[in-house]
Amino acid sequence: MTELTIFHTIALPLLAFCAFYLVPISVWRFSQQVKAIKAGEMAQPEANQSIPTAHINFIDVFIVLAVSAYAWLGAKYAGEGVITIGSLLQGLASQVFAIGFVVLLWIFRANLVETFGLKLLQLKHLRWCFGIVLSAWGITALFQFAGYFSFLESYYGQAPLQEDVQILQSSPDIVLLSLIALLACIGAPLMEEVLFRGYIYPVVKTFSGTGIALVFSGVLFSLIHYNLASLPTLIVMGILLALAYEKTRCLWVPIIAHCIFNSATVGFQLLSRVTEIQP
Repeated sequence: MTELTIFHTIALPLLAFCAFYLVPISVWRFSQQVKAIKAGEMAQPEANQSIPTAHINFIDVFIVLAVSAYAWLGAKYAGEGVITIGSLLQGLASQVFAIGFVVLLWIFRANLVETFGLKLLQLKHLRWCFGIVLSAWGITALFQFAGYFSFLESYYGQAPLQEDVQILQSSPDIVLLSLIALLACIGAPLMEEVLFRGYIYPVVKTFSGTGIALVFSGVLFSLIHYNLASLPTLIVMGILLALAYEKTRCLWVPIIAHCIFNSATVGFQLLSRVTEIQP
């Protein structure tokens, strides 16, 4: 079984879940709301939830379906590209587009400050941030101790590192290194948290419940990175980031945690170039 086959195998159930469960149930709920409005009845409010979901409708499910399809189809081309300054600038543009898309989609439906809980950040929330980072490191250490990375190295000939990590370890191009650091430490955390925790998680939660939404958003988040070595860590991290958002109602919490994790990773890779530390 090839690495890409594994990604397809994991992503396919998520795609099927969207197509055969989320889409039908969202359309059915929408039809029920239309009938209630025509009958002059008030739609029953959702049960009290930590994250507001009243602004979510069935159209959002089709967008989640499209993102899931992208994760499945994108695996076909994973690893075929070469990171250059041009590709990184395209990546930055795509990050800005993803954030802008979610903001423009919801800005006419809800108050974004209240929806994302942007005023709710408190000092005590830093416990979530550092707890998530330490948990992610712990999962990585656990899988390393269990021989997961050694197995990948023996099965595939080498440990499948992400290309940007390889560049951080060896490239002499300061501009390239700076762009990678910018996207990894700031761009990616902002884009991925707005998209996965701020958008995909509450949409799936609305139609399937908190537990399924936590797992779904975490697994989809890990698949988008197309890296088998980091898959277990990213699944757990994705679930914890969504849980932190659920518990604190503040999107800044997963954003900060993600920034800390990525910044520490980038810093460690750069540090390994000038020390005897092995990444």
